[in-house]
Amino acid sequence: MQPTSAPAADDLSVPCETFALTAAQRDIWLDQLSRGDSPLYNIGGYVELDGPLDQALMQAALESLIARHDALRTVLLPGVGEDGMPRQAFAPTMAVAMPLFDFSGLDDAHAAAQALLQQQMEQVYRLDGQPLLRFSLIRLDEGRHWLEDAQVAGRDLQRAEPGANTCDVGAVLCRIHCRRCALSGFGSPRP
Repeated sequence: MQPTSAPAADDLSVPCETFALTAAQRDIWLDQLSRGDSPLYNIGGYVELDGPLDQALMQAALESLIARHDALRTVLLPGVGEDGMPRQAFAPTMAVAMPLFDFSGLDDAHAAAQALLQQQMEQVYRLDGQPLLRFSLIRLDEGRHWLEDAQVAGRDLQRAEPGANTCDVGAVLCRIHCRRCALSGFGSPRP
């Protein structure tokens, strides 16, 4: 089936190439529609970071990684297909925030972080041109952080691309951050 053009998620005036959903993606899409606001297809985790952390460098590493891998910029565009089904596209650019949640002043920062992770995993993704992944940094204390990454439907809802499995994104971000910290004289947190 030939790709078609549709507006990109980040700029509705820019046409981008779209692709039909695979059979597995279509099944997930239809199942998600029938379940409404269910987080059934959310997956994710976190990577522990020990040592000093520069939030700006981590954000830059995330932006670099997303710019490099099309699969991380996959979006679903509802109603674009001739059959009324969504089509998938690679957004030319995608802004993905990485907010910092600071629990360092709490008596039980670990429990607060676990509760936040659970809450984040229960958030439903909008399957309407929005990013299919999320990131956040959680500060447990000055030298201990968690990098959380979450996505919708794993590889089944995103086009497969070697090295672009977002379950591994946290580890990749840590490696990029460590290199940038070392180059900037900041020191290297250990992933």
